[in-house]
Amino acid sequence: RLGTERSVVVTPSTYGTDNACTLDALRQLGAGARGVAVVDQDVSDAALSDLAAQRVCGLRVNFVSPQSWGETTPEMLVTLAHKIAGAGWHLQLFARPEQIVALAPVLQSLPVPLVIDHMGLDDPKAPNLQARALVLGLLQAGNTWVKLSGAYMRSALHGPSYADTLPWGRTLVQAAPERLVWGSDWPHTTQTPGTVNDADLVDVLQRCSDSEAVLDRILVDNPARLYGFAPA
Repeated sequence: RLGTERSVVVTPSTYGTDNACTLDALRQLGAGARGVAVVDQDVSDAALSDLAAQRVCGLRVNFVSPQSWGETTPEMLVTLAHKIAGAGWHLQLFARPEQIVALAPVLQSLPVPLVIDHMGLDDPKAPNLQARALVLGLLQAGNTWVKLSGAYMRSALHGPSYADTLPWGRTLVQAAPERLVWGSDWPHTTQTPGTVNDADLVDVLQRCSDSEAVLDRILVDNPARLYGFAPA
């Protein structure tokens, strides 16, 4: 319905480190799909190579949701980063603003690209200015990306406009349009079924910039670079 031809499947917290559902989705979706997996810090090189062969190109590290296998630590983030260094993979960080601030020294020294999930979970009602400044600094340093997704998670205005999330979205677009990607975050498991319309989320993105070239970059060119798709 949205007209997307490529997709990125991210293993959700529900499955812990079991990536079987993600890998099955990648098989069904074919060459136009990439995956972001969840593994523990003891993952072997052979296991990572097997994931790469199935078009996984990143690892998600979650500091927000309870994990079935234990507690996520900064040391885990560093260990995984060094295990995938040189492979062309990235780390996708799911963290609250205050956690991003606490992790600043680690994030600034990672040897792989970092993708900050869901706009850093910024709260439009009470933005963490220190976290915003840190995210913008990481973007300007050139090794960090931000995923423009999850607007519905923090919006006090809700859909279809999610208008209170636009100022931060526009700030990110102005700061580094070359290192932003978009995501629907379908199927919106944190919300009541049927309450989030993915077309509304595309509209939110379109209101972040009046430049068609910038939107093309976010929706086409940037994900091709980050996830290894062929150029459009």
